[in-house]
Amino acid sequence: MNKIIILFIIVLLGSCNRNSLLVIQGSVPSNKYDGAVIYLVPFENPSKETVDSTYIENGSFTFSAPVNSPEIRVLRMRSLLRFYMQGLLLVAEPGKLLVHMDSISSASGTKQNDLLQQWKEKKKI
Repeated sequence: MNKIIILFIIVLLGSCNRNSLLVIQGSVPSNKYDGAVIYLVPFENPSKETVDSTYIENGSFTFSAPVNSPEIRVLRMRSLLRFYMQGLLLVAEPGKLLVHMDSISSASGTKQNDLLQQWKEKKKI
C-alpha cells in the first residue's frame, strides 16, 4: 500500500518545473536540540553525496534544495534522537515547506506535502 502511495506522489510530481527550489523552514519543540544535526535523505539510494544536513539553532533549521526531478525525501535526526523525533516523509517540489519535528512530525506549505500530511493524519501515524 505504501509503495502505491509513493508511486502516486511521484507521478503527480511529473509536472514539477525543472531546476526549481524547495525551501524547508523547520522547528523543533525545544532549544535543547540546538547543535543537533538534522538530515534530508533521498528515499531511494541514499549516499554520502546525496544526503544533505544542517544544524539546529535556536530551535529551528533551514534547507534549500534544488528540485531537478520528482523525488521523495525523508527528514530525520541522528539515530538516538529518533526515539523523540519522528522522521518525516516529504515530497521534493518547488515552494516553501513549513516543518515541525516532534514525536509526531508534520509538514505544510506545498500541494503534495499538504496532501501527504492529510493522509498521515487520517492514518494517525
